[in-house]
Amino acid sequence: MQCVLNKMKKKGMVGTNIGKLLLWIIFIIIGIILITWLFAPMLDELPIDWNSLPIIAVFGAFGYSAFPRRGMVFLSHVLLSIVLIGTIWLKLGSQTYEWIYLIMGAVVSGIFMEIWLAFLPKIKGDKGKEAWRREALWIIGMEVIGTAMFFEIVTQGYTGIRFIQLVASAILGAVGWFCGDFIREFIFFRKTGIKR
Repeated sequence: MQCVLNKMKKKGMVGTNIGKLLLWIIFIIIGIILITWLFAPMLDELPIDWNSLPIIAVFGAFGYSAFPRRGMVFLSHVLLSIVLIGTIWLKLGSQTYEWIYLIMGAVVSGIFMEIWLAFLPKIKGDKGKEAWRREALWIIGMEVIGTAMFFEIVTQGYTGIRFIQLVASAILGAVGWFCGDFIREFIFFRKTGIKR
């Protein structure tokens, strides 16, 4: 990791938003791979249908809340969803779904989420940054629909949309929004010394 950081310093990327973003993405991907690789076999033994606990609902909300730029929902959702589920499939070696549907589900739901987010400024209205409740609810709605869309494509409709999956998506979307917002505020505080 130090090697990547040194190369980024030489190119002048560290200190810029893109440099910080790339470092965050690298750390998150490595963390997801390590945690998933270690715990997937143990969690697979539990009598739980993991499609009912859509952990991927955290990713898009987290990405946009941490770095509120166009394309962040798409990038974080697609990249991290493929990394998480791909790692699970590689570790467990027994998936009943095809890779092409994983990629297609991530891309299609990521495009939907990006389009959904384009309407956020209208939802927030004149209040701008003070409309955090509206932003949170809009992003949670995005995660619920986007995650359901993702699983419908990946499973080719086999599992169907379940109420528990929608509720879990809403909760995990809220967690992703909160964690991303916390990181954004932390970065702002480190940069300026001002709490907002």
